Amino acid sequence: MSRSQYFNLQNENFSGKISYEDINDVYYVGKEIGAGRYGIVRLVAKRSYDSKRFALKSIPRERINTDIKMLERELEILLMTDHPNIINFHEIYMDEYYFHFVTSMCEGGELF
Repeated sequence: MSRSQYFNLQNENFSGKISYEDINDVYYVGKEIGAGRYGIVRLVAKRSYDSKRFALKSIPRERINTDIKMLERELEILLMTDHPNIINFHEIYMDEYYFHFVTSMCEGGELF
């Protein structure tokens, strides 16, 4: 499936949000800090500004291939949560195996 076929996302807010650059070229990927039903979360730092930490949620593409709506929902939620007291979405990357969501790093325990 080509990228253009794969990304027939309905919401125009996603336009230009997905990068195909290698995540490892942009971020230092660190230790795993959490795992969930859909993927794992790692601590990362941007190579161009390595003193700031971010969270990287990686979701296997095979999980999304069966439910593209899941990706759309995840992006919609992250795009709507732009507030200093809530997690902030920064970037999304796609490679051969994963979608990588870069968000602000929230410390202090788990959020339920």
